[in-house]
Amino acid sequence: MRDQLVRQLAEHLGWFNHPSVSATAALIDQAERDPRVRELRQRIYGAAVEDLRAALRTGVERGELRPGADDHASLLLTRIMGPLFFRRYLLGQALDAEFVVWSVDHALTAWQPYA
Repeated sequence: MRDQLVRQLAEHLGWFNHPSVSATAALIDQAERDPRVRELRQRIYGAAVEDLRAALRTGVERGELRPGADDHASLLLTRIMGPLFFRRYLLGQALDAEFVVWSVDHALTAWQPYA
């Protein structure tokens, strides 16, 4: 499950690093003032949370994660994507596969099975 998540995010590095991705930042900003854009943002975010929840559920079923991880999909998505967005938008640094691995691993650490 972890490797699949890393692979999926790494496949989107080109998008994250593309100069036009600043449109995403504009969308996020506009959502603060426009209810229609806010609804669009919420639909996109909601779909991402549900996709992650399904992946986490699979991870729990396989014993890769402790039970309950899927109940915290929104928090885990924040912990994964937060560093990516911060580095890309606020620091203006390109993302690479190594940073994606770091972000995913740090987010999932709390939910790894006990030894």
